[in-house]
Amino acid sequence: MKIIASEESPTVLSFEDDVLECFFLDGSTRLHIAHIQDIQLSMDNKHKHLLTIQLKRKNLFIFVDEKPFADVEELVKQVKKAISKGK
Repeated sequence: MKIIASEESPTVLSFEDDVLECFFLDGSTRLHIAHIQDIQLSMDNKHKHLLTIQLKRKNLFIFVDEKPFADVEELVKQVKKAISKGK
């Protein structure tokens, strides 16, 4: 599953085989589900959708446009399901 989460600050998300990849303009980050403590999709104080990926030592914050919101919501469900299977 690959999703363009935001056109404004181009971010592509990909989840496959227990690895979540986040591609940004300045590089990418690969996260195995064992390193993800939580993942949530919420709204910030400016009413923008915000994907929060909580790791042990830091959090990643990714803005999500309205158009891919449902796809990102499905990605969050898949990651949470994989995390629960891994515990």
